[in-house]
Amino acid sequence: MRPRGLGPILLASTLLAGCYGFTGFNNGRGGNNDDDDAGDDDDAADDDDAEDDDDAADDDDAVDDDDAAPDFRILDLDPDHGTAEGGFNVEVQYEGDLSGLGNDDVTASFGGTPASVLAITDDFVLVEVPPGCRTGDVDLEIDIGGGRSDAEEFEYETYADGLDTAIFTMSKTLNTSVQPLAEWVSVTAKFFEPADAPPGQGMPPLESCTSTLTIPPDTRNYFSVGPGIEFSNGAVQVATTYQPVTGWYEDSGLDGSYFPPNTSWSVNGAVDPNGCLLNLPTVVSAPDDPTLMQPNPFPAPDALDCWTMASQIPGVVQWSAPVTAGPDDAVLIQIANVNTGVYLVCHAADDGAFLVSPSDMLLLEQGLHLATVIRYRPVETTAEPSGATVHGTYSTDMSGLFAVQINPGTYTECL
Repeated sequence: MRPRGLGPILLASTLLAGCYGFTGFNNGRGGNNDDDDAGDDDDAADDDDAEDDDDAADDDDAVDDDDAAPDFRILDLDPDHGTAEGGFNVEVQYEGDLSGLGNDDVTASFGGTPASVLAITDDFVLVEVPPGCRTGDVDLEIDIGGGRSDAEEFEYETYADGLDTAIFTMSKTLNTSVQPLAEWVSVTAKFFEPADAPPGQGMPPLESCTSTLTIPPDTRNYFSVGPGIEFSNGAVQVATTYQPVTGWYEDSGLDGSYFPPNTSWSVNGAVDPNGCLLNLPTVVSAPDDPTLMQPNPFPAPDALDCWTMASQIPGVVQWSAPVTAGPDDAVLIQIANVNTGVYLVCHAADDGAFLVSPSDMLLLEQGLHLATVIRYRPVETTAEPSGATVHGTYSTDMSGLFAVQINPGTYTECL
């Protein structure tokens, strides 16, 4: 059964949102075996007749050079490399005679992918480069028919180094306010034209907090890679479907027990707009599930932590340190007023504890607050053939489980 209803959307979690030839001559002659014919030196074996060099084996007739296939050889490519986007022209400089051949008589291909022949001159064949599905060397082949062809290496190069092109997220929610433990997962996949658009923009710097989290506008140009794609960890497959309204793929309310910690997920079944199969291994990697230890559990009011504003004592947030940590693992901590919605979001290293400074507590309001810790692991891979970055984020949050009372004065004013 798939649990539904994700509850209030956390602001912090939305950030993590052919040849010619002949067979010989027939030298046999007809007759009736008459000795005057068959054995006549002046007839049957007449050097001037049966074996006349100027007749039977005349170079200007039986093997006329003008009738033999002309040689064709590629001399150079200009240019001999270019981006895998394609769409530009290459001059294929050649040696041979292509006079009388039109554009439709000559075929060109790059690594087996057909290319358009735009023009044929006495010196070169002009072709348009098609998009490539992989970077590196491929054979640019020119075929002029009759079994005559030649090939030369052309190199496809990346074209979007330093930009971003896809974002994959798995968001797991743990809720111990119900028993047994409820856990569910939401999955999204976003493919877009390469742009400077990484996830997590707007998060506060590491080891700092903010009460005015700003999510920048989404200007990515999303595209479809088919009606659906599949995430797989080798044992479990999760199908997502294309959402025309948003332009990305998603599914939610998935049983969290199918998403164990310390597993990696790959994406299958995606074909880009150029018809290239997207090979995307290990786009998401799951960290350990966190356990929040402080503030204290809600709703036991006599066990609430008390953070006092305008004091010199920081608020303590503590969670279980990861057993297996990734180099870029971190946490987001959200403290939100249950009545007003005023919040504080802090960004911390995943080392098990964070101190909310007294000055940051002044950004909050008096009253009961719910604390959420979101452990996340970012993964970056490189997309072929663009060279752009693919971002994957797996996050696990413990939401709405722990509370802190914030008062304006001293500890004696706490519950």
